Amino acid sequence: LYAYCPITCDSCPTTAPAPVSSTPTPTSSTSAPVSSPTSGQACCEDIKTRVDDMEEKMTIDIDQVKSDIDQVKSQMEYLGDSINEILKILQTPSPVASSTPAPSIDCTDKNEAWAIGNKSRNWCGWARKAANTNAACVQKNLFNDCPKTCAKDGCSD
Repeated sequence: LYAYCPITCDSCPTTAPAPVSSTPTPTSSTSAPVSSPTSGQACCEDIKTRVDDMEEKMTIDIDQVKSDIDQVKSQMEYLGDSINEILKILQTPSPVASSTPAPSIDCTDKNEAWAIGNKSRNWCGWARKAANTNAACVQKNLFNDCPKTCAKDGCSD
């Protein structure tokens, strides 16, 4: 930042510095450029302006970082609460399984005739003899009356 300016900002003169007595008076053969008394001050003002701009940007960036940190803290608190709830659930003893055996399913087809609509017959035999037994079971809803023939869940061979 200071590379193009011949003086540092913390030593900005308000007036041109007085010549040092050991400095030889410039002659016409001097090839170095001679700066005007205000060029150092103008340079220093430019540097101050740039530093002020950078400080403002840094302040904005710092405020954003603080906001981001607050947001992350809030999310961490939420996650911590969620983890605690999960731990409570996991640490709660699960209910003991019942020792009562599951009810057994009777897989015996009816042997007698019964009426569906206005027709009475042995519907299990009818379904067994049908070209498509499953379709017959579905059409007449025979799964409970003919569990073996209709391959009710738990009754298949």
